[in-house]
Amino acid sequence: SLVVGTEVFNRMTALGFKGLELLSPHGMRPFDKDRRGIVLGEACAAVVVGSEPKADAFRLIGSANLCDTHGVSAANPDGSTVAAVINGALEDAGIAPSQVRAVKSHGTASLLNDEAEAAGLKRVFGEQLPPVCALKPFIGHVFGACGLAELVMMCAAAGAGFIPGTPGISPTTGELGVMLTQGATPVSRGALLLNYFGFGGNNTALVVSNG
Repeated sequence: SLVVGTEVFNRMTALGFKGLELLSPHGMRPFDKDRRGIVLGEACAAVVVGSEPKADAFRLIGSANLCDTHGVSAANPDGSTVAAVINGALEDAGIAPSQVRAVKSHGTASLLNDEAEAAGLKRVFGEQLPPVCALKPFIGHVFGACGLAELVMMCAAAGAGFIPGTPGISPTTGELGVMLTQGATPVSRGALLLNYFGFGGNNTALVVSNG
């Protein structure tokens, strides 16, 4: 099966985020003290999904989707709903938090979304988080293509033995307790956690593995 995700510029979307004061004038800085919001992006991504095992291919081993009714445009800032969907994906995959090799954060760089994700990650992993990366600083927030584009990017990097870094962005744990990888960070084969937390409470977590 072929799965395609696409997002192109939409004036209504841009005006909506401008009205919410969520457009950053200085790029995206997830979990950083200077975060100011999102940068809009465009993308088209595609993956071929099959049932036949292939060498070095990533497999989807766990997933969860939960509806967060805390608010229309933000997850519960205490991290409870974020933690619930992550734990659901890990349980579906049959693995413990300690088995996660790295995390692809949703990382929108908006105040409440980052706060909720950081709190949720700490609820699941405690203070010793696995390596955490953010991909939106590279491509912006591509909305309808976000899930697929970031899945492809993360798997391509991890398949090559590393996860991307964002030098200078969230270089310390800071007030949210999350520090992003600062450079290409080696990652061994195994399980990766990918987070997606959208408007309207559509929270999803995936666990993929090449182990």
